[in-house]
Amino acid sequence: ILVLSCGALAAISMQLVALTTTQQSTYQTRAIQLAGELADKIRMYSESSTSNLKSEFFQKLNDSVQNVQDISAAKNCYSEHEPCSAEEMMQFEMNEITARIGRTLPSARLQICRDLSSSNENGVAIDWSCAGGGSIDAPLVIKLGWNGKMDDRSDASPVGGASPKLVLNVAADSN
Repeated sequence: ILVLSCGALAAISMQLVALTTTQQSTYQTRAIQLAGELADKIRMYSESSTSNLKSEFFQKLNDSVQNVQDISAAKNCYSEHEPCSAEEMMQFEMNEITARIGRTLPSARLQICRDLSSSNENGVAIDWSCAGGGSIDAPLVIKLGWNGKMDDRSDASPVGGASPKLVLNVAADSN
């Protein structure tokens, strides 16, 4: 009976680990999809022919909200009877995708910035700081993090975890 009990506990433990791993894999997949969609929107608006829109868009990126649950509501360009301006559409799309990030990932955190240290070289941990130094040569990156069940809680911040779980280079030459 003792051997059978130990075997049953081990099987239950393995099942719980498998469920947690599956959940984290799902979060990672969703994060990659959402960051890719956000990168596409950034590229689209950065290539806009309106220079005023372009500068406004990148100013909004520089002032990006850390905690995606704090995103303010913009004009709803799906349900309004009057058409949205280019600026309103840009703000609406950015708010919509960041709201989806907040709904999809637990305690999500988003940072969009220029960062020269966005690659994990020599085992150096990637952090939330942006070391672009205002340089246009620094790649524009999307940093996305969330709190998962497998995180080490000793150093995790309440929002987004201790370090980004996903860093996606948008483009080295977006300016």
